[in-house]
Amino acid sequence: MIKAKKGKELSLAVRVPQANDDGILFLTINNEQIPIDGQKYLYFSGMKNPMFKKLTIKTPDIPGEYSLNGFFVQAPWDKTSDLTALCSSIKLIVE
Repeated sequence: MIKAKKGKELSLAVRVPQANDDGILFLTINNEQIPIDGQKYLYFSGMKNPMFKKLTIKTPDIPGEYSLNGFFVQAPWDKTSDLTALCSSIKLIVE
């Protein structure tokens, strides 16, 4: 569970899995994709080992409980890409 103020920037630390090729990371709040550091997704290439990444998102403007999810897609440009959830859903409480 994460508590945050409405309409504010929130810093998060995520663990990005190892990828043999390249990959993209994206986040959703209540199943809607949200910007990460002002971008639609983060792109990674040549990751031989898992890595930690600090990123920033903007919290919703309306107080309430939300579901925050992170996903990593290995080799996103291939037709056989795998979608990997970074973790279970995290409850985001916006005050």
